[in-house]
Amino acid sequence: LFALMGTRAGIARELERVEQQSQLEQLSVAELQSRNHDHWATWLQEYRARLDKDLEGAGDAAAWQAERVRVMRASNPKYVLRNYIAQNAIEAAERGDFSEVRQVLKLLETPYQCEAGTATEPEATEARGATGGQHSYSSKPPLWAAELCVT
Repeated sequence: LFALMGTRAGIARELERVEQQSQLEQLSVAELQSRNHDHWATWLQEYRARLDKDLEGAGDAAAWQAERVRVMRASNPKYVLRNYIAQNAIEAAERGDFSEVRQVLKLLETPYQCEAGTATEPEATEARGATGGQHSYSSKPPLWAAELCVT
């Protein structure tokens, strides 16, 4: 039976998720919002305390902040290849227009940077999709992208 359903730990995790879902469904919207607000307020206080502690040991606040931003940008890519971006490039290439493929390749060569004066800037980085509208590569996917299926 476990071979069909997974390990004991996996089953226990799934049962816990079902229980949590049941508890959430019993909360009113006001209760859920209050609970979420309290959790976020606690998290923000703890994060602020951590930042204050880190800043104490740093000395120069501006240099410390610049280093934090540098590390963040080196760890979190601005551009990630999404299905809708790839689909737009494929459709353009099938029509003989490889400019979209080149643009996506250029973005993905330096996904952590936004180079001034190039098409990697959000204002200039617009992808035309199935709806014919424009959409930035670094923003949330357009609604039509949810309908894409990867094969």
